[in-house]
Amino acid sequence: MTSIDEQLVHETATEYGVPGPVAQEFMARLRQCLYLVPDKDVPPSRREKARSAARTGGLPALPDGVD
Repeated sequence: MTSIDEQLVHETATEYGVPGPVAQEFMARLRQCLYLVPDKDVPPSRREKARSAARTGGLPALPDGVD
């Protein structure tokens, strides 16, 4: 499974005049990375598989009844 949108890479490469084989080689060398975005900004196409691993800011998530 990959989060790289290969069609978008090819379209962008074409738009900037990068030959298809060069774009393909570029994609072969890409590595996955971590995206830090607010939950509301996760694209609908990725929402089903998205899972929060951490949270920044705001009050801590404490059990009910804990101040």
